[in-house]
Amino acid sequence: MEAIECDGEGLLLCCRDGEGACGIAADCLLVAIGREPCLDFLGSNLRLHRKDLVREGKLQIIGDAGNGIFRQAAIAAGDGVRAAMEIALKLGGSEA
Repeated sequence: MEAIECDGEGLLLCCRDGEGACGIAADCLLVAIGREPCLDFLGSNLRLHRKDLVREGKLQIIGDAGNGIFRQAAIAAGDGVRAAMEIALKLGGSEA
């Protein structure tokens, strides 16, 4: 991953593989980083409004960052599925 671009219609994930540069169009981006809670990358504005964004369904905090000691792979995978389903519903998809 080299860059993430937003054009108002969605995201373009700018990548490089063995054959050169490539782009992947996306509606959303899910980031997973490690085993220990690490939210240092969140900007101060996002930290300030984190609880409101989670309550409004605009931000999903899952895995160890959202569940403390309940961070086993099965729980994290379930969190990921739940978050994906909630995002799909928010974007106007049907209930799965």
